[in-house]
Amino acid sequence: MVLESRKNSEEYFIIDTKWKIVNDGKPGDDDLKQMFAYNYRWNCNHSMLLYPSTSTQNSIKGQYFVSEDNKRHSCELKFAEVLQNGKLNTKIGEQILVSFDVAR
Repeated sequence: MVLESRKNSEEYFIIDTKWKIVNDGKPGDDDLKQMFAYNYRWNCNHSMLLYPSTSTQNSIKGQYFVSEDNKRHSCELKFAEVLQNGKLNTKIGEQILVSFDVAR
């Protein structure tokens, strides 16, 4: 997903959904390379890999590249709680946007 900032129409946020389980709590190298390509294409410096979760898991933030002009590129690993109390989480979209601070 490519989201545009409300405050700056030239600022973008990238969210890539991955509907697979992360075994060791770390994204795969291919996933990080893909996020770097998205950041480069959309000229943004932060993106999110979003994985499903049915239990509480911690998000992970990391910086993976600093460009020659000192622009820092980072990727955040987040987990979306697909189920709540055994039912589909109908607030999942709102929770994702709030956690990514897209409204800034």
